[in-house]
Amino acid sequence: MPDKYKQLGDFHLYASGEKKAPIFTIFIGGNHEASNVLHNLYYGGFVAPNIYYLGFAGVVWYKGIRIAGVSGIYNYQDYKRGHFERFPYDYGSVKSIYHLRELEIYRLMCLSSNTPIDIFLSHDWPQGIVDYGDKNQLLRIKPYFAEDINSGRLGSPPLMNILQSLKPSFWFSAHLHVKFPAIVVHSNESKQMNDSVESLKQNLLSKINGNFCAPTNQTNQVTKFLALDKVLPNRQFIQILRVPRQQSGKNELSLDCEWLAILRATHNLLSTSKSTVNMPSNTHIVSSSELEDITSRLNNDFVIPNVIACTEIPYEGSQQTDSLLDKLGLHHIWTRPLSTTNTSTYSTKSSTNATTVESNQLGINVIDKNELDIDDI
Repeated sequence: MPDKYKQLGDFHLYASGEKKAPIFTIFIGGNHEASNVLHNLYYGGFVAPNIYYLGFAGVVWYKGIRIAGVSGIYNYQDYKRGHFERFPYDYGSVKSIYHLRELEIYRLMCLSSNTPIDIFLSHDWPQGIVDYGDKNQLLRIKPYFAEDINSGRLGSPPLMNILQSLKPSFWFSAHLHVKFPAIVVHSNESKQMNDSVESLKQNLLSKINGNFCAPTNQTNQVTKFLALDKVLPNRQFIQILRVPRQQSGKNELSLDCEWLAILRATHNLLSTSKSTVNMPSNTHIVSSSELEDITSRLNNDFVIPNVIACTEIPYEGSQQTDSLLDKLGLHHIWTRPLSTTNTSTYSTKSSTNATTVESNQLGINVIDKNELDIDDI
């Protein structure tokens, strides 16, 4: 492990509640996360006050905005496998744990178009997204991308399927450490971009050069894609956007009824096998009776409680996962129930009343001989 990573940062202060993020944050996982912590938050949950993990795949509402996302990066060898990783991770599992699985893509493809997705989050770029932006400019910044672009290896094939199916208004990614905006115009007449759509795309790209959220003033459905750079000096790693609300919404983060129905209907597809796991040929269509059942199970209360359980060892389980599975009437398959011992809880509503937890109580070690060598990508 490179020496520059052998130091404890300040996240443990946020995880313990000693500090609180000043801006409410929703994130997905990439390929450099604390996978042992996120494992038992498979369905999503707070990792610290004001910092919410969307899960391996998830959909939530916040202030009238519908947000979906998927964690991890694409690897064809693990894509069709089950979630076979077990604690403690061996060297292979430390890597495969963050590889995208087909189950998460299948679940997202089950979402209907009746309620659009406003924002979609992914770490990987959708495969082929470079064709919808200024590819020449990208290659001037990252010339070594050319080989992967020409061979079709740059980006995730399943994510492009998601983009074309769900047609979210915004799509935000990372991973490749370069800022890259793109416009995908969804044509109802053909999956291939004709000359008029290509012309429209170029027009929109020129408009968003200074304002990514500039009104498009056109009838075709559009996805505005944006990837940002690493958080380093003199790099383009942040951009402030205005996202229109679908509806008036509460300030609390809320679960998505349709997504919960999909989780319940596909629970039996969650496998812990290392072998190939085949998904159904057809997507599951959520019925009105399923939505009513979910609403009844949750007593029409979809607000995600701002209570976090801090355990002595991160992989002992999650109170948040236990609560969600209990409400949905589901059992643990890949996650494990939280031990009732050595647990302290605190509310994200007030960092001053939070229980202070030492870094070693969160299972954080500065140096670990089993840690994965981290590269710069």
